[in-house]
Amino acid sequence: TSAPVEPTSAPVQPTSGPEPTTPSPTPGSTPQTSATWGIDRVDQRELPLNQEYSVSGTGAGVTAYIIDTGVQTSHNEFKTASGSRASFGINTSGDGNNNDCNGHGTHVAGTVGGKTYGIAKDVNIVAVKVLTCGGSGSTAGVIEGINWVMLNAASTEGSATANMSLGGGLNSATNNAVRMLHDSGVVTVVAAGNSNTDACNSSPAAEPRVITVGSTTINDARSGFSNHGTCLDIFAPGTDITSAWIGDDAATKTISGTSMASPHVCGGAALLLETDADAESVTETLLSTATLDKVTDVRTGSPNKLLYVGATGPTNAPTPAPPTPAPTPCTTPSIEVEVTTDNYPAETSWKITNSCNNVIVGSGGDYTEANTIQTYSLCVPQAQYTFVISDTYGDGMCCSYGDGSYKVEYKEGIYEGTEFGSEESHTFGSCDALQSSAPVEPTSAPVEPTSAPVEPTLAPLEPTSAPVEPTLAPVEPTSAPVEATSAPIELTSAPVEATLAPVEPTSSPVEPTSAPISDDVLIYGSAFDNDSDGFMNSNKYKRNAGFEGGGALRIKKKQKVKRWVGNVNAYTRIKIEFMFKASKKVVNGEGFMVMVEFNSSAEESIVWLKKSGEEANDNSFVKQLWYAESIVVPTPDNATDIRIQFKGLENNISNGGYNIDTVVVHGY
Repeated sequence: TSAPVEPTSAPVQPTSGPEPTTPSPTPGSTPQTSATWGIDRVDQRELPLNQEYSVSGTGAGVTAYIIDTGVQTSHNEFKTASGSRASFGINTSGDGNNNDCNGHGTHVAGTVGGKTYGIAKDVNIVAVKVLTCGGSGSTAGVIEGINWVMLNAASTEGSATANMSLGGGLNSATNNAVRMLHDSGVVTVVAAGNSNTDACNSSPAAEPRVITVGSTTINDARSGFSNHGTCLDIFAPGTDITSAWIGDDAATKTISGTSMASPHVCGGAALLLETDADAESVTETLLSTATLDKVTDVRTGSPNKLLYVGATGPTNAPTPAPPTPAPTPCTTPSIEVEVTTDNYPAETSWKITNSCNNVIVGSGGDYTEANTIQTYSLCVPQAQYTFVISDTYGDGMCCSYGDGSYKVEYKEGIYEGTEFGSEESHTFGSCDALQSSAPVEPTSAPVEPTSAPVEPTLAPLEPTSAPVEPTLAPVEPTSAPVEATSAPIELTSAPVEATLAPVEPTSSPVEPTSAPISDDVLIYGSAFDNDSDGFMNSNKYKRNAGFEGGGALRIKKKQKVKRWVGNVNAYTRIKIEFMFKASKKVVNGEGFMVMVEFNSSAEESIVWLKKSGEEANDNSFVKQLWYAESIVVPTPDNATDIRIQFKGLENNISNGGYNIDTVVVHGY
């Protein structure tokens, strides 16, 4: 289900699974010291991390195809005494630039096979560029890249694996293409997606034959953005992953997403392929040797399996993730916001709305520190957006009371200001982009749930003359490339007809889908693994304060946290679910409430209120226990967005606090 917990008035107690025994040291390997947390986690069964990475194998003689934005092949992570283990394969993105000018693909490749940040440190890397510098690509171009990999691997000596840290709406043609690639002998690993919803509603994540990877945090919690469900095969580290980046050949970057998780697993596949295992046994081994019952909040239907590449069984690796807002890289043009507060920071607030569907994609405010710079990076689909900045006192941000300012960057446009009175706005982008570009987004950690990127459709490609250095796939392809389609179709058992002749892609793009169709549609959800996820004030975020060790929002006394959630106009009712726990310092009679406001009406309504007491009932709770709550609010006519606010009661005087976790909003 899409809801994180079943509504209940009873306390929710954390559970834990069986603890596998600690593996013996891996024979014949020299541990890598000061290892980054992702590769460190997958070579051991238990926490805490030991800052080492030790496996028996390097992926030598295996080729990993990185189907992404390209790879900076000159990067130090891939250098050898005779040159580089990374090479360019083909560019089907249509941009004519055979370099990685985005960074996402280089980061993914570094996790698969970088000498410092990689799982399989001697694997050969082949760049298959299907996404442009902006991170988008045609559906036909993506499938063309997949088909090229299948044909190239069949004519290249050695075993092969492929990573796809991209995805979009459910599409049979895409699923058929990756299935054929996997069945041809190229072990295919894909990202689950970053919409915090059912992975079965996106492609290629929904294809059963490939390995679909979800993302975890350093505390073994499911990343709040990670998709989940029965189509998921395994989890791997995907939050705050450091790897190679573009620019300088020593450049690195730390980002998040299932795009960062899947390359761990792809690297693990390379380690197994080095032992001459076939594609089928590689999948079986990765799943059978995974560490069980360590991931918290896996959601209904998800396997509680965490990638393991240590001493018992072949080495495996974590999952990929698509780029999104900070701290992860974005594959569509991101919106960059910089706010420098003046002497009265609390007066300033801002929000950005997608003008094409009236969804709020980002906001900020309730600032507490004067004369400080606040930066935000929002990964959003290509569309038209309106930025509005407000000052409650009506004197802008300059100049009598400090030197405040703001700057917004989108594509080539820069919008900035200081003196604007009560409010100033800028509109940029175009709704036409939704009809014309049909981007396929690499998957990476989202700031907010956004619509799924457009799925590629299959188009066959004859082998090209571009040389591919690495060694690859052992098996001849079993069938011809899948023909391209131009519109999304429901996943069925009937395969898309194969053809030996190239099929010209059609011009109509595949429309993205944003959520599974049901009576209960997810609008917003967060487990606060990395930050306050749009709730203001962001300084109310506390790491390790959430249910089973994740992050949480925390308020004391009369403090409050709030955020706008858009796209409510299609529903007659809104359901708000959350978890909370009161600290032991809370005094009986103190508590907090939930308030909502529609369309900046300034008419807030209290929709939930409870106080600390001796027993738990409809009006009170017991301290130091986690509770799961559910509220249903009717949607007024013409409502487009809702502000949700958690606020301490006026009579709160103690230093007790309230931790709020796993906030989910659904529409009916």
